[in-house]
Amino acid sequence: MNGMVLAQLGLKQGDVIIANKISVAEDDVPTGKFVDENKQFTPAAKAIFEEWWDVYKTEGTEDFTVESAVRFIKGCTHEDIPGDPFSKEGGDSRVVNLFKAYG
Repeated sequence: MNGMVLAQLGLKQGDVIIANKISVAEDDVPTGKFVDENKQFTPAAKAIFEEWWDVYKTEGTEDFTVESAVRFIKGCTHEDIPGDPFSKEGGDSRVVNLFKAYG
């Protein structure tokens, strides 16, 4: 439920929720290198990025489109990005900047 607000959970008046705060000791979080000494992705990092690509690319293609980026953000954060992410009224800078840099 990363990035969600209570209203997005669909709670109704009278619903009861119980929440517990957990803490994660940073020493317990596994870490690893993304790149090796030759500035190439490590096998573990490459596997993670390839899996994300396969999950979010445009179905039936190898293309990562604006819609793919929107699905990726929603998959990671559960945020809705309504309409056109490039619109002046409600654009999403994460999508815009990604496609300005790499699109």
